[in-house]
Parts: sequence; C-alpha cells; structure tokens
Amino acid sequence: MRFWPVFVVLLVACEASSGEPQIPVAGKDFRIELSQPKAVTAGSPTTCELTVTPSGPWKLKAETPFSATLTPGPGLKVEKAKLDNKDFVDATAPAKAVRTGCTAEGSGNKTLKASLTFFLCSAEICKRMQEQLTASLKTN
Repeated sequence: MRFWPVFVVLLVACEASSGEPQIPVAGKDFRIELSQPKAVTAGSPTTCELTVTPSGPWKLKAETPFSATLTPGPGLKVEKAKLDNKDFVDATAPAKAVRTGCTAEGSGNKTLKASLTFFLCSAEICKRMQEQLTASLKTN
C-alpha cells in the first residue's frame, strides 16, 4: 500500500517535466476582436472583420467547425450574417479572421452582436468554445 503514494508522486513529476503543453485551467485562451475603419460614413459600404486569436498552446484549425452569426442593431446592415470556416480571410494564419460588408444608415453609434462557436486545439485535445460579443461602430 505504501507503494501507491510514491508511484503517484513520480507519475506527476514525469508529467510536469515532459515538455508537452499543459492545458490552462483558468483564464481566456483566445482573444476576439471586431475591427472596422476609423471613419465609417453613413450610407457608404465598409468592411467589418472579426478575428479570433488563440493563445498559448492552442490553435484554431481551418478544418474544425467554425460559425459566426452577426446580428446588426437598428440602422446597420451586414452583407452576410452567417459566416463559417470557408469564409476565413487566410486559413493558414494563426489568427483566423472572417470579413463581411457593413453599411450604416444614418450617423451615430451602431451595435453589432456576434455569436461564435469554434474549436481550440492543442497537441492533445480540442475544446469547443462559445462566445458572445457586442461591438459598437461610430458612424459619421
């Protein structure tokens, strides 16, 4: 019976020194950003880009499922409301971005909500992520 505690300690020591990335326990493993031009003119089409940047050992692979549903607030229109991994700007880049056209009707602050589902993968495991994002666009 005294063998088991020693075995467990040795096993944990070997795992810790293996050099393999450890799965983070707390905190965000990614960053999501919505970028748009600095000056958005009412009635003129512009481009809105949504980027997911993984951190640490995590990667967002082009082969895993990805979906982004955009819900524009009043006075804002988007060309394509549902985006998937076929819409990646550069599928080989570490940070994956999707882009769509946006047009604001009138000046002032407009909102754009995004609902995302994607998978982050390490060498050992993939995990499903679901996030909600609300961004504000200032229109001249």
